Amino acid sequence: MTREGREFCKRLYGLNNFFNWLRERGIITEKPLFPKITGDDSKPRVAIDWETQDEVLKKIPEEHRDIIEFMNETGLRPGEVLALLCEHMDLNNCIARIESTYVSGNKIRPTTKQKRKGVIRLSERAWEIAKKHIQEKLPKQFLFINPNTNKGYLPKVLWYQFHVHSGLENITLYEATRHSFGTQLIENNDIYKVKEAMRHSDI
Repeated sequence: MTREGREFCKRLYGLNNFFNWLRERGIITEKPLFPKITGDDSKPRVAIDWETQDEVLKKIPEEHRDIIEFMNETGLRPGEVLALLCEHMDLNNCIARIESTYVSGNKIRPTTKQKRKGVIRLSERAWEIAKKHIQEKLPKQFLFINPNTNKGYLPKVLWYQFHVHSGLENITLYEATRHSFGTQLIENNDIYKVKEAMRHSDI
């Protein structure tokens, strides 16, 4: 399925949910018929190794490099990293609270993908990056600020910076950071430890 086809299906799915919402509230009595979408357009996820991640980082403009390296180090979803506030960092205990994420473009939802909050342990490098970015900021400010706007990053901006400069073809930001983090982790760890580190709801 083409990118346009996937986008069309996504919008159709959203429209279907909207009509369900209207019917549940008694605003309409009957929902229009929607076509059934068949076929499997899924593709295997791709992961890269540490060496490739390091090479990619060198290609990212320096002012945008820290946030992507932080994702490499933590395995957090892009939307979760973008929604991190300074107050979510507990540098004394080397942990970060994951309490919110970006959804639907530019909106922040006060829960994560599984609609639950969690805690992750920071690696030494992730701790260094967090410490650098938390300096002179108020607790409610975003941990990572886009230097071009002096505001928090928007998802499309981060995706753009990564895809324009990374040199990786057909590999998404998610695959290059979170998915690669999990794949690297499982090479030397028990699957249950990886599940906890990735904050997956099941194996």
